[in-house]
Amino acid sequence: MGVNVQPPSSVFKTIQDKLVQKDHFARNGVALPRYMDTPDVESVRKAAEKFGLPLMLKSRKEGYDGRGNCVLKVRGGREGRGGRREQTNERHQNYFRGDGSE
Repeated sequence: MGVNVQPPSSVFKTIQDKLVQKDHFARNGVALPRYMDTPDVESVRKAAEKFGLPLMLKSRKEGYDGRGNCVLKVRGGREGRGGRREQTNERHQNYFRGDGSE
């Protein structure tokens, strides 16, 4: 008799990569900010043109609790960590608590 371990190991393939995770959510009808894969500096520039600034750059892997995130606020600056680490991006969102504060 085995031990029931949750979540199943198959879930980790999805949740360990933010782009794979977002694609999974999108396919399953979960509301998401607009996003795209940005594996290099040119794709970050295209994302900034498409979504506007500010732009939230996120490390695809090994990021958690804000680690691996960077807000791109101006054009012509350093576009994230292109080339050093796989990344994805999304349109920057302001999040509010239930009491109306940020």
